[in-house]
Amino acid sequence: MSFIKRVSRDQVLLLPDCLDDYVDENNKVRFIDEFVNGLDLRECGFIYPKERIDGRGRPAYDPADLLKLFIYGYSYGIRSGRKLERSCKVNLEVIWLMGKLKPDFKTICDFRLSNRKAFKKVSAQFTLLCSKLKLISGDFIAVDGTSIKAVNNISKSWTKNKLNSALNKYEQEAEKYLKDLEELDKYPSPKKEDKQQKLKNSLVINQKLSQELTKIKNQLEATGKESISFNDPESRPIKKGRKSTVGYNVQHAVDDKNYLIVAAEVTSQVNDLGSLYSTLKATSDVIEEGKGSNVLADKGYFSNEDIKACEDNGYTCYVPEQGDPMEGRGLYGKDDFIYDKHNDSYICPAGKSLAKFQNKKRGSKQFWIYKTPEACINCSLKAKCTTSKSRSIQRWEHEYVLENVRKRMKAKPGVMKRRAAIVEHPFGTIKEHILTGGYNLTGKESVQAETSLAQLVYNLNRVLNIMKFSELMSLLKDIQGVFLKYIHNHLLISPYLSMKVMKLLLRRNSYTNSLIILV
Repeated sequence: MSFIKRVSRDQVLLLPDCLDDYVDENNKVRFIDEFVNGLDLRECGFIYPKERIDGRGRPAYDPADLLKLFIYGYSYGIRSGRKLERSCKVNLEVIWLMGKLKPDFKTICDFRLSNRKAFKKVSAQFTLLCSKLKLISGDFIAVDGTSIKAVNNISKSWTKNKLNSALNKYEQEAEKYLKDLEELDKYPSPKKEDKQQKLKNSLVINQKLSQELTKIKNQLEATGKESISFNDPESRPIKKGRKSTVGYNVQHAVDDKNYLIVAAEVTSQVNDLGSLYSTLKATSDVIEEGKGSNVLADKGYFSNEDIKACEDNGYTCYVPEQGDPMEGRGLYGKDDFIYDKHNDSYICPAGKSLAKFQNKKRGSKQFWIYKTPEACINCSLKAKCTTSKSRSIQRWEHEYVLENVRKRMKAKPGVMKRRAAIVEHPFGTIKEHILTGGYNLTGKESVQAETSLAQLVYNLNRVLNIMKFSELMSLLKDIQGVFLKYIHNHLLISPYLSMKVMKLLLRRNSYTNSLIILV
């Protein structure tokens, strides 16, 4: 039987293979290389090592090369420093991308730790590039949060309720052990001494665990927080549905045109309430299209002040309201009462008027209570309206903002299905293929760095699937070439070139010769 013949390992080549031949023209690494080469990494916040005037000492790795390594690694789920180090030696794509550089794992990990704040700006630069390529419309932006596991097991995280439950459990167990010991003293039984010894050992272990939990409880009370985590102190216990995890609540803003993530913000909040405007602000800080968008969010974001802040800044919100507790009890809800703007009163289902009754203040929010007690005395619908003596309606001082949101939601009842279709896709991809198993780093800043890298590679993969590679590379070179063209035209008359410009030119082969002539 004939097989395809392999090349002999001992075969001597007259001319060595060219490294560029091993990477296809449409390979992702070529796009990563082109994108990073066009960035001003100093402006992004990357730390450059100080160079000695006498030229002594071992040269440092260029931050651009290590950034390329991390973008490539995260796009294929390779996040460990040791695995990235190995990829530099065995992966042909990485060898091409790194130009045969082989940094060790400590150099790789130190770079990520030292430049953790800069990754967010790099991700923002790619989002801005997507905007320039007209891949982001800004018409509709869906906002949602997801919990991603931290480097902290749930057994190493404690809340006040969890501590009290555990202490009560140990207390009950201790009482049971003592009761069993008393019964053994009263009523003789076979192997009495062995049983007594086992119970005493269990009691000692119980007391030790109880003492440890008491110390943890004292630490928690001293911090004044609701929870304490030992491996990653900034992480929080998060419960969504029946699932509980210790991690971070990550807020994403996703554009509806191509499902690209515009902003990804890490928070230590256990829920989404109050996060809507801050997430949208992060979106508008990156791209102009984010300002004045239609915003889709679920009922977990329904906060009076948050929605007003969004509306005041030009956003049009589509957020469903939390369920009315009165409707849950089978009674008329607030929606069944019509507000009469002319008379500043509410009309109840029986057609009677509820007048402004009193003013209440809750925190920074001002409310008015509307009720007419005498109207409810002989009302035929009272049984369907209230179980109290009279029914009252509470109105916020800026209630008109919420009323506009309610009208929009009634006009577009299917808008929440659209929200789920936009925002759930990135969540599944990131959690399953990019940040598999949760975060690798501890601390909110480091976790934000990983989140920004995940956002960047998700958007990068989406863009490569949406556009033709040759067209994308051509557009990227055109966009980045504007600055380089200006520099090239002024090379012979410029008496001084900054180090930033020189390094940018050195990364572009087409301009290297011009630079050598100048020097």
